[in-house]
Amino acid sequence: MAGVLLKQKITWRNFKLDKLISFIYELWYKDREYFNLIAEYHKGGGYHLILTIYNEEIAKQEVEKIKHLIKDKIVVEIGAGIGLLAIEMAKYAKKVYAFELDPAWTWIFVKKYLYKKPKNLYFIFGDAREFADKIKPDIAVVYTGSGLNYFTEIAKSYTDKIILNGKLIKTEKQEITKPIRFKEDELFDKVFPLLKRTHRISKDYKVEWHKRIQGFEVDVYITWKSRWYYYEENDQGKIRKRSKYHLKSMILELKENDLPKVLDQAIKRRHLALFTYAVVNIPPDTLFTWLWKYYRKLGEQLLEKKIGLICFDKLGNPSMLLKSEENINLALDKWFKKKVTNLDK
Repeated sequence: MAGVLLKQKITWRNFKLDKLISFIYELWYKDREYFNLIAEYHKGGGYHLILTIYNEEIAKQEVEKIKHLIKDKIVVEIGAGIGLLAIEMAKYAKKVYAFELDPAWTWIFVKKYLYKKPKNLYFIFGDAREFADKIKPDIAVVYTGSGLNYFTEIAKSYTDKIILNGKLIKTEKQEITKPIRFKEDELFDKVFPLLKRTHRISKDYKVEWHKRIQGFEVDVYITWKSRWYYYEENDQGKIRKRSKYHLKSMILELKENDLPKVLDQAIKRRHLALFTYAVVNIPPDTLFTWLWKYYRKLGEQLLEKKIGLICFDKLGNPSMLLKSEENINLALDKWFKKKVTNLDK
């Protein structure tokens, strides 16, 4: 009918994926009790509500890198998320068994992608540890930004050939000593020059990836020695300029587009370092819209705890929206004073 604007009928197929993912995270923060029950049920490190492969383009790019390793092979994927990687891998592999124990991501797969599921893809809602003696794959695939050792150990129970975040690794019974870089870790290379200028980080800085501190895993942990000067009067009444070193530290939590998760992680880890930053690959206008509409409480905590916030414009350039200020927590301050004493000896 002319002159009448008809609203498009909303279906699962045309519902935008990023909106669905945002809905899941919003629900998570509104009903934490339910998700805590799920986490308790899956006790042992497997439940994180973290989505590593979150759009179809990333899934295609990653499978393009590994397709020669999985071609005509039986593949098992540990932690399949919403199934995007599994769907792409099924185009090349003989069979794909994709395990996901998170009901939230499984729900999105069923609602949005089940009708696209290839016949050689078996999407299993359950714990992969319970099927290790029932499926004999040629290769295991793991894409994760957290719980690295946990997922790797599960993959080892299936096969000694494992693709971990796009790279084929050796799986002898030993610790993986070479640092694994995740896709989101690439954000660090872009923001670190900005942070070095802002906080005058000295050349003798140390960067540690996915370090565990007091039971928390942090994406990036940076430490450096900072010199400060003072004047004192000696026994002869002369004023002398003296200097001391003290150790400074910084935590970065990095996420591609997972705003609520990166804010929550930064807030929970604030007490672990002098400076804390949440870094997310979202344009400023979108970030402010999401903060105002959905995550206002998290934004208020960010300001209250003096946590820094860095995002990226559409050209990929970092923009510091909030600068982190020093954490004056008394217990942490005492710890740093002890470090200063050790450095002075």
